[in-house]
Amino acid sequence: MTLSLKEREHGFTIVELLIVIVVLIGLGYLVLSNASAIRQKQRNQTRQNDLKAMQLQIETYYSKYGYYPSLDNLNNAKWRMTHMKYLDSSTLVDPLSKCQPDTSSCLGGQNKAVPHQYEYYATQSDGTTSCNGKLPDGSDADQDCAKYKLITAYEGKVNGSKIGILENRD
Repeated sequence: MTLSLKEREHGFTIVELLIVIVVLIGLGYLVLSNASAIRQKQRNQTRQNDLKAMQLQIETYYSKYGYYPSLDNLNNAKWRMTHMKYLDSSTLVDPLSKCQPDTSSCLGGQNKAVPHQYEYYATQSDGTTSCNGKLPDGSDADQDCAKYKLITAYEGKVNGSKIGILENRD
């Protein structure tokens, strides 16, 4: 008894299965790479929003007191609760950071972008002299904060730039 060609063809060949597997892997790669790009874009948007929220609170503080807060002040949870109660502490933390702003100093104080950390660079009116701590005459330098920069490092580029900077409004 011989089987006809139609009766012998049942199931898939190895080549057909390999083609399907390769196609599925390619589609999976496309989906994952697009999802990764979307998450990166969302984190960069969060960074921009966080800096704007901080700037709003810092400028509001300036309007009330006539000087900008120091880095030490912004990193102090008790000080923030008293002077910037509308500033959510999570706003001080980069989306990829594990820092806990209620127990740690999450804002850095450098005049450059640092990956996964926001920077708050506050200075006296000359733009270079720190306004943290005490002045040589013993007075509080915090009340001399006349300028600041908020800086973040983006993942990739946003509007053609790898960093975001917001400065005091003159």
